[in-house]
Amino acid sequence: MAATAWCPTTSAATAVADERDLLAVADSITREPLIAIGHSKGGSLLVHAIQALPHRFTRFVAIDGLPFRNPHADSAVRDKKSMTAPIITRWLDTRRQSPGRTRKPGTLEELALRRARMNPRLAHEWLCYLAALGARQDADGWRWKLDPVIGSSGFGPMRARWMTDRLPGFPIPMLAIFGTEREPMGWDATAADLAPYFPPSTQVQVVADTGHFIHIERPRETAELILRFLHT
Repeated sequence: MAATAWCPTTSAATAVADERDLLAVADSITREPLIAIGHSKGGSLLVHAIQALPHRFTRFVAIDGLPFRNPHADSAVRDKKSMTAPIITRWLDTRRQSPGRTRKPGTLEELALRRARMNPRLAHEWLCYLAALGARQDADGWRWKLDPVIGSSGFGPMRARWMTDRLPGFPIPMLAIFGTEREPMGWDATAADLAPYFPPSTQVQVVADTGHFIHIERPRETAELILRFLHT
């Protein structure tokens, strides 16, 4: 039976709405079981989706996609603060403004310099290449294609334990890939943090000297890890 890979990315909607969109897109691609690869929030969403509909998936790869319940204060999860009224209000206000929001334009060089804040270990030439692929050219300059609502407002109401509490009974084989460098955009979840939650079918790989965007910093190594996992 042929398998199709489905790779969700971060969007501006709530987690539950994202999961509904994920499954709707998957159904539009094929009714056969899917290979799923998720980075960051996409990995966390897939844990929920695969638990709910395990017959729709065969194998799962999480690329720094598994948050932990006790991140430090600068983490993207903000577990201890994510349910407070000011943060929820700011998130809702950002969502309300979404129809009129756009990404700031610039040259490819400027976009590369902005991206360097999230990928400080990448060469400038590689960041320019990344900008050329991840941005579009408008009349007033280049803009990242990323949803303009995504930013410091966070991902909305969510707790890391909504994901971790489901891991012990995870129904399909999983490859969990972790970096080693802490970054503001990352989950700050280590393989050691999550080891007690993984079922025996989980394979864990730690890629040294990488941050949250493992597949961007080490694309060839990440691809080799995934292909090896899918062929075992």
